Amino acid sequence: MAGDDDLPEKHGLFKLHPRVYDPSQCDVDIVALHGLSGNAFKTWTDKDDHLWLRDSLPDHIPNARIMTFGYDSALRNSKSRMTVFDFAQDLLERLLAERKDPTERERPLIFLCHSLGGIVAKQALILAHLQGDTFGTITLQISSQLLDNITRMSTEILSDMSILSFYEQKPLSSTGSLIVEQFSAILGLPNERAIPINSDHRGISRCSPRHPNRYLPVWSSLKEMVEKRNLFNLTYNFTPEKLWPCIRDVLSMDDMVNTFICVDAIEELNAEDCRRIVAGFNDIVESLNNDPRRKHRIRVFFSSRPSAQYGVNHPLMHILSANRQHTEADIRNYLSDSMAEFCRTNSAFALAMAQSNSRSIIEKITKRADGMFLWATVAWENFCRGLFWNKDVLEKRILDLESTPSGINPLYNKILDQVDPNLRKHMWAFFSILAVAKRPLKEAELSEVLAVMLSRNDELELLHPGAIQLFPKLAEIVEKHFLDLITFHDDGTILFSHLSFKEYLLQTWATDRPEILDKARVNMTRACLAYIKHWDSLAMYSVNDDEQTPERLQLYMYAIEHHLSHLASLPSDHPLWIKYAETASSGYFTSKKMTPLHWLFKECFYTRSERLMPTKKCHDVVRAFVSHGYDLNNRDKEYRGAILNFCCFGNGKGFRLTVPLLLELGADPNLYPPKSEANLKAALMLKQDDVSSILLKHPKFDPNEVDGHGQSALHHLVEFGTDQAIFALLDSRAVEVNVQDRVGYTPLHLAVARERAEVVRQLLLVPSIRLDLIDKRGRTPLALATWWGLKQIALIIIERSEAFPVPEDTTVSPLLSAARHGEEDLVRVLLPKTRYRHIGRNLDESGKGFLHHATMNNWHDMIQQCLMLSDINIDQIDHSGGTALHYGAKLGCTESCRVLLEYGASTRLQDRNGRNAAQMAAEAGFKDTLMLILNDGHVDANQRDHQGRNLVHWAATLDCLDVMQLICQQPGVDIARRDNSGNLPIAYAWSCQMKYMVLSRPWYDYYNWDAVFDEAAARYREAQRVVEEMREASALAEEERKKEERKKEEARKPPDEKRWALLVHDARPSQPPAAPPPKPQNSSVPYASQEPGYPGHPNPFLYMSPDPRYGYQSYNHPP
Repeated sequence: MAGDDDLPEKHGLFKLHPRVYDPSQCDVDIVALHGLSGNAFKTWTDKDDHLWLRDSLPDHIPNARIMTFGYDSALRNSKSRMTVFDFAQDLLERLLAERKDPTERERPLIFLCHSLGGIVAKQALILAHLQGDTFGTITLQISSQLLDNITRMSTEILSDMSILSFYEQKPLSSTGSLIVEQFSAILGLPNERAIPINSDHRGISRCSPRHPNRYLPVWSSLKEMVEKRNLFNLTYNFTPEKLWPCIRDVLSMDDMVNTFICVDAIEELNAEDCRRIVAGFNDIVESLNNDPRRKHRIRVFFSSRPSAQYGVNHPLMHILSANRQHTEADIRNYLSDSMAEFCRTNSAFALAMAQSNSRSIIEKITKRADGMFLWATVAWENFCRGLFWNKDVLEKRILDLESTPSGINPLYNKILDQVDPNLRKHMWAFFSILAVAKRPLKEAELSEVLAVMLSRNDELELLHPGAIQLFPKLAEIVEKHFLDLITFHDDGTILFSHLSFKEYLLQTWATDRPEILDKARVNMTRACLAYIKHWDSLAMYSVNDDEQTPERLQLYMYAIEHHLSHLASLPSDHPLWIKYAETASSGYFTSKKMTPLHWLFKECFYTRSERLMPTKKCHDVVRAFVSHGYDLNNRDKEYRGAILNFCCFGNGKGFRLTVPLLLELGADPNLYPPKSEANLKAALMLKQDDVSSILLKHPKFDPNEVDGHGQSALHHLVEFGTDQAIFALLDSRAVEVNVQDRVGYTPLHLAVARERAEVVRQLLLVPSIRLDLIDKRGRTPLALATWWGLKQIALIIIERSEAFPVPEDTTVSPLLSAARHGEEDLVRVLLPKTRYRHIGRNLDESGKGFLHHATMNNWHDMIQQCLMLSDINIDQIDHSGGTALHYGAKLGCTESCRVLLEYGASTRLQDRNGRNAAQMAAEAGFKDTLMLILNDGHVDANQRDHQGRNLVHWAATLDCLDVMQLICQQPGVDIARRDNSGNLPIAYAWSCQMKYMVLSRPWYDYYNWDAVFDEAAARYREAQRVVEEMREASALAEEERKKEERKKEEARKPPDEKRWALLVHDARPSQPPAAPPPKPQNSSVPYASQEPGYPGHPNPFLYMSPDPRYGYQSYNHPP
């Protein structure tokens, strides 16, 4: 993949961001696909040379790898014969090469498509779906109305993806209309979100910083899609190095602008963890708050005991100190409120206090506490213990306060000394369970572990949880005797009243009574392993609903989550480790398809579990397992070899150190689970060269054993390994180099597909290499190289003479593939190697042979050689019925057509549309080619295509008088033939404004050609003539109307003797004159006035002009 956008290549997959690629720093891949006649860079660049995919998008999505894919979508001057299928296949191959790492393949993928790019992306999804791969999330900008089959096939695939469709709202200035209407730009899927952009077809793909608001939907939608990507596609890794970027990403979201974070009692962590947390938040706050592009104001508050390191390491941190005076005021307030509450609940104490000074008690406790709030709390609780109260008892308690030690540990010593010695054994057992537990326990859980600890059974026996006798009313007993030291939470859990008491116990036991801690750890581990061992009999109970879980089995989930943590506290040679190994056959591990060692390695080497135990101790445990008879290979089980395979897939130092240990202890390097990848492939995919080297050098490793994909070790090395590792394997062992995988690829095929030239050279040196093996699509290694246009690799293979077997009908010809890509130099090398044998036998997907492609590339000298030296069929047709002469005429390859005609190519063969070569040349407008075919003398000018058009029809569209003269000189030519639409050749000449196309004859000369080419004046004169004729006709009509009215008036007149009577009675007022006829609403032509002396007519003026399709056409025209 090209790394810079200024390279001369236009086609391929180019990386725009980041400049230096680190897979661990990228969360999503974005691939941009340009449209028809587009460019991988110019499509996304505005007039200011702002390539927004590179210059702007990373500011919004910094953790994205952004690429642009270029393909030959030009309409003009393109020699490519690739189809949408080929573009999509090329895209998939390049994406597979760029996303080889497992973490990269799990990374979400977004397609950003413009115009035809949406069709290419859909086709790629279809191919990936058929091949069983998933390529993430897609966003399509516009789709094509014409490719219904791709849309129909992709609808189901797209239904599970997130789709954003942006559609244009401005017409393109050159056309005055929208290039893609909204109904075509939107897919119409329920999971699609359509967003309008106020731009035209070109500008929609060019997001400029000069118009930030216009393209805000693009920025925000892409960012939202990345932030809400499917979390199941991500690899969970909770190491601090991974979590800090996650926290930063969360805090940088738009809805986290004003955030306040409080971290309480940070000093309870160890010093290193405390330092890392403070430094991590400090870096995040500083980067977000000081970024001028963001409006974030993040604030973090830490509460801690006094520590000088914060101010030293982080000078920008504001430190607020709570001094002794502040604490003493809080202590006094606490004691005052507590004393008032105790007086309210204990009347005897209230009477005693009435005779004493409460301020003296408060001041003594405050003074002795010396600013330690915890000491004051414990001292007051100890002061209140007692049943009887009077003035003497109260004064005695006040005296005892003066003798109470001021430190917290001495205070705890004094409190524990007051416990009845007969209760201390059970007290230590109960407290030790609370101290070693990994989370707060409930009463039933504590009762179960306490019963195991106090039982009389062998301490290594794993009792069935259902057989353990629990202690009833444990909470009441504890509350009665240890109320000051134990607290009960609302969720039913029981904890120490303060963390300092737990620290006191652990410190005291570690120095004075280590047997208490050891016994607690062993018995807690026993209780957990009992659940693992007896999982089958306990699985009938629900562990997801506490209401349905029996009280006797409350420890179930705790044992599943924390059994290894308790085991890790025991020495590596402790017998309970062997008990753990014996649980491998339990239903629990079987249901998880794991083994005890799987769980151990996962907790030791993944995420948080680097702290579970050191790697050396983990290895000692493994040795103890094997010495006890543990089978590392599990040959008879479904997950045979799973332990070694798990470590080969592990990404970390601990896994890399464990692989040689497992091999040393007898693990088989050739075994792996049936549904997993081979061990060597797993190590190579994760770039663990040291692990792969150990596997290859192991004496039991078989490099010729194939995996579930049919691939051998050599396949894996070619795809993921280094050149040195491949050369070492070829030199050191008898490796089978001709193994074919499920798709028929040999290692040589794979080296060609991965463009590894040095590996190809090395494989060709192996004496047993076979170059005639074909893959499932019928391609030899050489054919594969030419198929993808890999010229340099093809030339390397050509050096081997056995690379040129005669191709079968079902195989792909390297010569044909090279010609299809227009690789002239490669074809000139390949053609003599074939010895001109059967070169016309192989066809591409469209049915074209070598002669077709040679003609389309205008390689006339090679065509001549083939026709002279081979048995190729000069009139071979493809699936559309076209011969080589058809395509030569269509593309104007005159010299190639000359050679074909010299060797007898037929000029009368018709394609699926019924067109011959001469008609193809006329349609494409290549005069020289057409003249060449006409001069051949075998052209039938009267031959008609499926639309009924002969050569005269097609030639009428050319402004070439000599061509038409040559056609008309042929005997029997019919220049007056009508096509299926009833049009004459002259109609096409008229439509194309070809004045000299047809020789004028008196009975065919319908048109005034001078008037045609003076159309404006001719129309004006014609309009004037029509207007004058209509005026004359109107005047005559008006005269006739007046005559008729006079006749009717005369007929209505009474005789002369009665006329005087009518005059007498005609005294009524006269009627208003009739309104003039209305003016036509939709006419663009004025109508004549009704004024006297100007005859009117309500209709528009019309005149007729000839139409080449229908004979005549009517026009509305003003006079």
